[in-house]
Amino acid sequence: MPFALAAAFFFACSGVCGQRSSSLLGPVKANFLRLAFATMVLVLLTLASGGVDMGSTAAFRLYLSGLVGFGLGDMALFFAFPRLGARLTLLINLCAAPLFGSLGDYLLLGTRLQPVHGLACALILVGVTQALMARTTLPTPTRRRLPGIIAAVVGGFGQGFGATLSRHAQAAEAAAGIPLPSHVETCLRVVPGMLAIGAFWIALRYLRPPALPSPRDHPLSLRACGWIIANATAGAIIGVTCFQHALAHATSAVVLSITATTPILVMPMTFYSERDRPSLRSIFGAGIAVAGVVVLKLTA
Repeated sequence: MPFALAAAFFFACSGVCGQRSSSLLGPVKANFLRLAFATMVLVLLTLASGGVDMGSTAAFRLYLSGLVGFGLGDMALFFAFPRLGARLTLLINLCAAPLFGSLGDYLLLGTRLQPVHGLACALILVGVTQALMARTTLPTPTRRRLPGIIAAVVGGFGQGFGATLSRHAQAAEAAAGIPLPSHVETCLRVVPGMLAIGAFWIALRYLRPPALPSPRDHPLSLRACGWIIANATAGAIIGVTCFQHALAHATSAVVLSITATTPILVMPMTFYSERDRPSLRSIFGAGIAVAGVVVLKLTA
């Protein structure tokens, strides 16, 4: 539980930094560069801790987790954001991820979500939904927005099933009697995710079909580098490491429901940095989400 909350906090910090770096460089380029920096740091940390067997069953499962979570999930969100807007995209993504995580845990690991934990997760998601819907009216889904809705659901699948694959890898580690440190698991997930996002960036830049937007070529400034480093450190390095550690002690649905509170944790940060005052409905939704987290803590 504490590591899932820590992951949500660092993801919130990463989101604030990521918004700044994306505005300076464009979302795909900023995402690739933050994963590239995170990969460099995590590889050095992995080598310093003694290395890892790159050909083990656990390693291959973590590669797949990175491809599904970082690669497929992030690319789907990039496709959904301009079609639905950030608010509706996040709403669909955050609500879908725990459902896919719970289904994945049942199919691959045979674990079921306890009813009281399911109720707590539902409380969290209801609170997050209220907080996200508070500021503006969400667009009504139409056929024109259907591809964006599908992409947001696919993003939730990537996040949820990626978490399940991480737990599946941890099961292989336990069976082999060689548990991997959380930062090593993070490294094995980030590397294929970086490669997938890099290939996506190249495809958008040189091989893009007419339906996809062309990324703008923003220059890499010192200010942008600072935001990229902060984004990578808070999110892909510390945040995902905490996320991996949390998955070793709780189901995917529980961990994903807690990390779904990330938009709520962003609220005080944006209030401090941008004077973005939350509405009463946002505060009410945050209270419901916190109540769900408390129930999870008391029943864990």
